[in-house]
This record gives sequence, structure tokens and C-alpha cells, in this order.
Amino acid sequence: MLRVALCIRPTYLTKYGGDSVQVLKTKEYLEKKYDILCEIITTPNQLTSNYSIAHIFNYATIYETTAFIKKAKSLNLKIITSSIYWDYSYLAISSLFSIFNYSISLSENIVKIALLMVKISARLFKKPTFLSNRFSNYIAWCIANSDMVSPNSVEEGKLLFEFANINYNCNSNKIAIIYNATDSVGNYKIFNIKDKYHLPDNYILQVGRIEFIKNQLNLLKALEKHKEIPIVFVGAVGEQKYYNRLRKLADKRGNVIFINNVPHDEIYSFYHYAKLHVLLSLRESPGLVSLEALQSGCKIIVSDNRFLPYDTYFTDYAIKCSPLNLKNIEETVLNEYCSKTENTLYRNKFTWEKTADQTFAAYLSVLDHA
Repeated sequence: MLRVALCIRPTYLTKYGGDSVQVLKTKEYLEKKYDILCEIITTPNQLTSNYSIAHIFNYATIYETTAFIKKAKSLNLKIITSSIYWDYSYLAISSLFSIFNYSISLSENIVKIALLMVKISARLFKKPTFLSNRFSNYIAWCIANSDMVSPNSVEEGKLLFEFANINYNCNSNKIAIIYNATDSVGNYKIFNIKDKYHLPDNYILQVGRIEFIKNQLNLLKALEKHKEIPIVFVGAVGEQKYYNRLRKLADKRGNVIFINNVPHDEIYSFYHYAKLHVLLSLRESPGLVSLEALQSGCKIIVSDNRFLPYDTYFTDYAIKCSPLNLKNIEETVLNEYCSKTENTLYRNKFTWEKTADQTFAAYLSVLDHA
């Protein structure tokens, strides 16, 4: 039996993000389909020579990922890294907007100025870290020390290698695209969450942590005059200061419901009853909640190609708009909200069963080159 260590940050269960879901579902479906044992480990000292492969998730957790790679190398294990990467520039400007208590609207022109400021700072002072040469060198080190690199899309892979100053096409032999995915239709149950959470009909939904990068403020500002449309935010507070600002605007507008973390098996029910799911995020790869919403038959709106791998996951299935243009957001959301078209095409396009096949193929590939 093949034994694989799935390596992730220690807080993977307490901070239930996209990387956590990816790890848990990778384990679940690999073990369902193949003669393989996947064990989730959260510290390098749990790695032993009993494993054949160390599959390490998320380049953003710099210290943990570095430690996992070094320990795996010392044990001569095969190393696969799932980068879960996208352009960090927009995340880096969060601190600038926090200084002004998030009172300045995110717009194309304002963001251009903010981006210029943080990029100059990264070059001169090596802060913010995620835009610095130091981080670029770290990414290059991760790639060099991986037997296989597994981005979630071609777009992600090209961005990753470009940021690390490595030729993507010349390294195709060590790249295995492994898609993010959802549960297949029929593998999840629909609960009566409308009564449980006192939800209105025809609500606009956004699932995700309440934080700057998810850009909930621009959705509220764009729909400020359309108070008849219910908005439901499902997710834990990631940034208290941002939440305070969002809550103030929500209370002024009215018809906005906040629901903290819910059991994950209820998430598909929220999509099922929603009129529309809107995620105007400034960074996704690609956004599991958007995939889950589509799988549930819910129409979605996502940010444009600058902010996520739209072409791989959403072409022909989702409407995109600029998350930095309130007028564009307003028009796009209203058009989709009032449209009578339904999403019925996406079912089972990206599923964890298919992801398990891609992952197992990557495992076999690195073992064949032992």
C-alpha cells in the first residue's frame, strides 16, 4: 500500500480555509478509489521514512512549508507541492486601507496608487514580504526542491513560475495541474436551512471569511440603493476592524444577514436556496465556494481574470466583473439577479473524484522517476 503524508499548517482545522478543504477531500477521495493511505500531518517531526511521498500544501505558509520540505529532503522522500498561489499584490495593500479604517472605497485608480506604494516598499524595504525578492527566491527554492509542482490551473502555474523568474515551458516535466473541485451531485444533502437561520427568499449569498481580500464592502456599496435585495454573508470574521466597517454599512442599508461558521455539510444548502452567489475577491485560486455554488445549480458572479483563473474554471459558466468598479458591480449583479436563466451546465465538471485521479497520477509519476 502506498503511504503518503499530506502536510499542512498546524491550524488547518481551526482555520477552515480552501487549503484545509483541499487536503481533507484529497485524502477522502484518494482512499476511496485507490490502495493508498493518506495521513494528515501538521508538524515536520511527524514525517518519517515510512512514507513514500510528502505532499505539501500552500506556499503562503512560508515557515511551515520550508520546514516540511527540508525534513522530507532529509528523509529522501518524494516531494509534491501544491502551491495554492495567486498574485499577492492586492492582499498586500490591505494594511494601507486599514490605516484609514477601510473608509476609502476600492476603485481602479485608488488601487493603482496603493499597488505602486507597496511595490516600491517591497523593493526598498523588503516589506510586504509577499512582494519582496526574498519571497520570490523562496518560491524558486520550493520549485527547485519539489519533484513535482501542482498548481490548480495553468494560469496559476504561469503566474507562480513568472514570479519566481523560472521558465514555465522549460519545466513542464515537473508540473502536474491538479484541479480544485467540489463534491459530486448526490454526495451532499440539502437541509432546511431557511427555517433554521430565518433566511429570506431570493437572497444574494457570499460564503467566505469576512476580510479585506474578500471585498464584501464593495458588494454592499454597489447595492446600497437596492435595499429590497437581501444579502447573506456566511463566514467567520477574519479581520475585526474590517468587519466593524462592513457591519456599520450593513446596518445602515438594512436587509443584510451575517451568519458565522456553519457546519460544512450545510454549505451546499445555502447555495441551493440562494438566487445568486457573488464573490468579488481580490485573490482566489480559484475560489472553492464559487465552484460549490455552481455545482449546486446557483448562478455566480466572480472577479475578472486579474484575480483568479477565470479561463480554466468559469468560462461559459459564470459572469465576471471588475471588483474595483462599483457601477460595473451594480449593473452585473442586477442583470444576473433579474435574469431568468438558470445554471444547469456545470454539474460534475470539477469533482473530487477527478481530482483524486489527477493526484494519484502525479504520485505515480514521481515514483516512476525514483
